[in-house]
Amino acid sequence: MGSLMNNSQKHADISPEVLQSLLSTKEIGRPTIIYNEVSSTNTLGFEEAQRQASHGTVILADCQTAGKGRQGRFWHSPAGKNLYFSIVLTQPAYQAHASWLPLVTGIALAETLELISGLSISLKWPNDIIIRDKKLAGILCEARQNGDGAWAAVVGVGINIHNNQGDFPEELQGTATSLRLESHRQYDRLPLLAAFLKNVETYYERLSSANVDAIRAEYMKRCITLRRSIEIQLHSGNRVEGVAVDIGNDGELRIIPSESHGNQTIMAIRSGDVIHARKPSQLIKKATISD
Repeated sequence: MGSLMNNSQKHADISPEVLQSLLSTKEIGRPTIIYNEVSSTNTLGFEEAQRQASHGTVILADCQTAGKGRQGRFWHSPAGKNLYFSIVLTQPAYQAHASWLPLVTGIALAETLELISGLSISLKWPNDIIIRDKKLAGILCEARQNGDGAWAAVVGVGINIHNNQGDFPEELQGTATSLRLESHRQYDRLPLLAAFLKNVETYYERLSSANVDAIRAEYMKRCITLRRSIEIQLHSGNRVEGVAVDIGNDGELRIIPSESHGNQTIMAIRSGDVIHARKPSQLIKKATISD
């Protein structure tokens, strides 16, 4: 659980009143529940969903003690520096396109961060936010069906904003970065959050209207995993090597496995941990890529 902020606990730039004054959304972020410290905003998001929270409810925390990353990893979440929040989605229209939620959120976040910072932002499949080959932000989308049949998805987002290099654990210092480190600027967290929530609401509306082809094209423009030699750690523990050649209609990564021996057999990867190889593969020259 967590503790709701009171006036003595608030960091200067985290205020429910300020956030509501900045929001221009119809549903996303209305309401936003702000905590000083929680275990995980995604955990609280599902608790709110079970309490029949309204669609678009946002859980925002200044600090997480057990923040969730992909593949069961811990998301480093120090206080007073970054943004950690989760969006609760309960409308049935999203269930049919649930596999696209993390990718769509990634597009919206990359666009927002690029606009605010002036930096060039890319996406690593499925939803890592990347700048200069370092991770700037991450997204964790989880979906569940309650015992009464009600469906809910919780989209968790962590954005490294004001971290200095020494703020990251030693094992992340070579692979993680922040807006401050990349642009040498300070940022107000709530205007950034409000801009993102507006942008992501627009993308969610497009997704719910089944506008998947246009979204897929936008994702592919930003995805630096395509045309790369990669290695994928599957949930089963197995590893697959190959060349990423396409994004499928469900958001899956389509690769030509190295073991296909030149016959360009396509494998669809729906989940896994992707490692970009430093050296290009011979297969890239022969792979057919959809635009």
